[in-house]
Amino acid sequence: MGTAQFLTFYKMHGKYYVRAKSSLTAERVKTEACFAPTRWQASIMAHASKIGAAVYAAIPAFCREYKYYRQLTGKANLLLKKGLHDDEIILRLIEYFVVPLKKQALKEERRERNREKRKRNKRTLKPDYLRPYRRLKMVEWGIGEGKPSIYPSEAVDSMLKALLKNLPAATSPPGN
Repeated sequence: MGTAQFLTFYKMHGKYYVRAKSSLTAERVKTEACFAPTRWQASIMAHASKIGAAVYAAIPAFCREYKYYRQLTGKANLLLKKGLHDDEIILRLIEYFVVPLKKQALKEERRERNREKRKRNKRTLKPDYLRPYRRLKMVEWGIGEGKPSIYPSEAVDSMLKALLKNLPAATSPPGN
């Protein structure tokens, strides 16, 4: 809410509170000896943040989430406090976080590709009257017996032969 003179007003859990103004300032935190542990924790966290950002950059872009950055930074913070070197921390974080994420992402990508293949097969269904037949065969209906053929050229050839066989013989070409 705000501070007026030596009182600070604020709202917490739906209730209003008043307390005395704090004497803590940024300059005191940065200079006084009693805040040395706070400054040390802040420097460790700053270093862990840089390590977490470097490992986070190794995560594939399509499976990056901010929660992973926070987890990586937290783990880097703990490992720095244990006294591990930066390179070792990065290797451990990549081994425990990035490699499993990449494996999981590849599995999901394969599943997605398989789903797409199945969807494509389902989308290209033949009409109901053609479903029993795997290949559509050309048949010359109404001309002779009509041989079924897989290839259109064979069907056309057999239709022409049947037509020419049934035509009466021509005497002479017109124009003579």
